[in-house]
Amino acid sequence: MKFMKRVIVVAAASLSLVSSAFAGSGIFGSYVAIDADGPGSAVLTWYGAQQAGSNQLTAFDQLNLGSFAMGSQAYIAGAEIETYKNSGSDVTGATLFYRVDTGAWQNASIGFTANSSFANAAGNTFSGDGDQKWAQLSNTGIDFLSGVGVGQHTLQIYFGAGSTDGNHYSNNAGSNFQANFEVAAVPEPSSYAMLGLGLAVMGMVYRRRREQR
Repeated sequence: MKFMKRVIVVAAASLSLVSSAFAGSGIFGSYVAIDADGPGSAVLTWYGAQQAGSNQLTAFDQLNLGSFAMGSQAYIAGAEIETYKNSGSDVTGATLFYRVDTGAWQNASIGFTANSSFANAAGNTFSGDGDQKWAQLSNTGIDFLSGVGVGQHTLQIYFGAGSTDGNHYSNNAGSNFQANFEVAAVPEPSSYAMLGLGLAVMGMVYRRRREQR
């Protein structure tokens, strides 16, 4: 009898583990698109945050976005997450969170795009029951250079999904996904004038030396 009770307890525990493995909801992929050339025809580059599937993009975390002249513009122009839901759970919304350095966190919603099957930003196809793609960023003109001064900076992002099970996050284990960039000073017009004057003087000296020969 004791043996049978132990078998029943073990079986119940096993069933509990199996059911939890197929229950609930969450995020299994996240990506961001950057338009680094500012206004005009958008040239988007997609980067991986929490990457799903065998096709891998350049990782956003620890990326060097390059150097930008003071007063220029560069945008967060796209965002995507992949979510799953099982056993009556439902994902109700998705959000991109972002900030520069230690500034206040801002956010933009990411609209629902497709149920499975679908291809993600990296070209991987997902067809699991309950898999969903969210890729309609509500604001595709988030200028992360706005108000940023000269120097080295960090653009931080993470993703969230609301669900009937609570909130889920794709946030690099709490460290956020972080990319570095630089804002460089633009020389004043007077600096160009001084440079031009200096080149003119050098030219005159060179010509005089040639004439003296």
